[in-house]
Amino acid sequence: MRPETLDEKLWDELASASGEDLVSIFVPTHRRGREVSQDHILLKNELSAVSTRLEELGWKPRERSKRLSSVEALLEDREFWEHQDLGLAIYLGEDGSFRAVALPSPVSAASHVLGVYLVRQLVRALDKLEVPVLALTRDEAGLFTVTARRARPITADLPTYGDVNWFVDRETQRQQHPGGGTQNRHGHEPSLREDEDLARFIREVDSALEDLDLGEPLIVLGDDNLVARYTEVTGREIVSPENSGFSTQLSVGLVGELSRSSVLDLERRRFESAKQLAEEQIAVGMGTTKIQEAVAAAFTGRISDVLIDVDADPIWGRIDSRTLESEIHEDQRPGDVELLDRLVAWSRRHGASLSIGTGDPESPFMAVFRY
Repeated sequence: MRPETLDEKLWDELASASGEDLVSIFVPTHRRGREVSQDHILLKNELSAVSTRLEELGWKPRERSKRLSSVEALLEDREFWEHQDLGLAIYLGEDGSFRAVALPSPVSAASHVLGVYLVRQLVRALDKLEVPVLALTRDEAGLFTVTARRARPITADLPTYGDVNWFVDRETQRQQHPGGGTQNRHGHEPSLREDEDLARFIREVDSALEDLDLGEPLIVLGDDNLVARYTEVTGREIVSPENSGFSTQLSVGLVGELSRSSVLDLERRRFESAKQLAEEQIAVGMGTTKIQEAVAAAFTGRISDVLIDVDADPIWGRIDSRTLESEIHEDQRPGDVELLDRLVAWSRRHGASLSIGTGDPESPFMAVFRY
């Protein structure tokens, strides 16, 4: 089998699951290299830790063996380990069924047995910034979507410069000069005619993009002259990194490499905007860095934005389902939940925007209220 890629449906299933002794396992993995053959050892170690925890909870040897057998089978599944990303999350239900999710970012090896699944580490895989990229030269035109880590092509019927301008009849634009030379009928220089052809090409490409609902900003890569004219001709908001010209044939890997700095800059700007909003709202009482207050607000849908450090140490505690009051414990106790995890799960369930990182060095999160 192969691990799954996280989507909204799977997130909803995992974030809303509840029961007794649900198992969440996280291990770092590798896409390639010698380390791939060692990745399963980390899972084996975490399964051993889970077995010990289940024993402490009263599970008998035969029950533990039956419960863990489906995941233990992955240890010998060569195909499974050959199709990993940088991290792996495994969620094991009470009946022995499990979901294995490939994560695009490294995680620390850990395992937990709780009444809910831990989903905070999944935020990077779900709330990543995807930006459309138009790769444009006179010979090639391609459309892609990129994140800070990878690119993928989008099927689109885009014209080339030659497709658009092959039909232009230059003889209708010129008249033969008596001396045998040629001159534009209206006095246009060849460079101006070329500029008109360039604008025509850009308009045709942009027209082909209109029905795709790509959003903005759009990253444009390629010929410097084409990139420079794109905003002028179309009025679109575009981003173009320095040195975006192609010296080799267009490829997905090249697009990802050239776009990465622009995506990272857009992520930084998006986070700084969210941070500024959170600081302003917290200052006037419309936000909080207090976990008890934030968890109660998240459960009732009052939170609109959360800045979260997904790698922060867990905050263990218990929430009163009737009053929504919570108490924090220095160490995990039976029946506890991880409060930062519930903040993320409940906030996102109610449509809150999540940003990875925190602007407050004293707190692993910042939350903004809707009202």
